[in-house]
Amino acid sequence: MVLAPDGPRVIDVNPRLVEPGNAWRAGVDLVGAMMELARGNAPRRQATGRPHVRTHQLLLAVLGAAEQGRGQRGVARELVSAWRRAGRYAKSAEELTPVRGDRRAALPLLVASAATLARPEAHVWFTRGSVAAYALSPDGWRRILAAAEVKPSRSG
Repeated sequence: MVLAPDGPRVIDVNPRLVEPGNAWRAGVDLVGAMMELARGNAPRRQATGRPHVRTHQLLLAVLGAAEQGRGQRGVARELVSAWRRAGRYAKSAEELTPVRGDRRAALPLLVASAATLARPEAHVWFTRGSVAAYALSPDGWRRILAAAEVKPSRSG
């Protein structure tokens, strides 16, 4: 968010260090570039990435299957597809919980998979605080507007 002459404006400055995993596998270091920018430096020129690099985040897919109401079968189908490397998992590498080199990375996936297979509604337990912990709430937005003495728009 920035305070412009005509009032607060929302901007999205939310770099994620997981999502650039696909770029890394393609030969582009987005995390390094973000770190250089954060230090106030110009990032070095990046090589052109290799095309057709595919990655996935199975933990999010499992929770998504449960959240979308696909039930135990949907969660199971997602896990089986990943295990078989079929569909969207074909020729794709795991970004969020890569087990090679760190077997403990599988723990969140195992716990979420077991919980949502037993009770699909359990996805709420895993996701309810994920955005709320850092997102701007409607009350927070009203307080910013009040501090800036700007009247909220209809969408605010």
